[in-house]
Amino acid sequence: MTVLARAFLTGVSLFITVESVQELAKKQKETIPERYMRRDDEIPAPTSIFDHQLDIPIIDMAKLSEGSQREQEIKKIAQACQEWGFFQVVNHGIPNSLLDGIKRVGKEFFQLLPEEKQKYAVKPGEVEGYGKRFVVSEEQKLDWGDLLGLTTSPLRHRYLNVWPLHPKDFR
Repeated sequence: MTVLARAFLTGVSLFITVESVQELAKKQKETIPERYMRRDDEIPAPTSIFDHQLDIPIIDMAKLSEGSQREQEIKKIAQACQEWGFFQVVNHGIPNSLLDGIKRVGKEFFQLLPEEKQKYAVKPGEVEGYGKRFVVSEEQKLDWGDLLGLTTSPLRHRYLNVWPLHPKDFR
């Protein structure tokens, strides 16, 4: 089973067929394909930042609704975006049961038969769906993982035609 991968080169979409990592792992019992291995000189050198505890920025959503702490939290968001590019959100009000359900159906999707997952493969001209992303050459080193990319918000950009029908409660 193969997965269609797209790369963007100077505004032109290039599609390269790449085998699903899950299927590859089932077949390759003793060796790892060269495309997934990196030589020592290809691995980024550790930096001094990893010698210290990383304090990932934490944004408290409850503070965004409180007048006295709102401005401070907004500044923390801006700083986190500029310095880190991401942050952790707490007190967001999303029930753990919902988050657990999202994790469960995601895991169930990747346990489906390859033929079922292929129904949601990335299509030419699209950026959402199942498969690899940003494969620009046959020689490119690949990550050891398959992806399912979906837009959730804003609603006008949510294309349910690439949202899996199975597991049945995925949507």
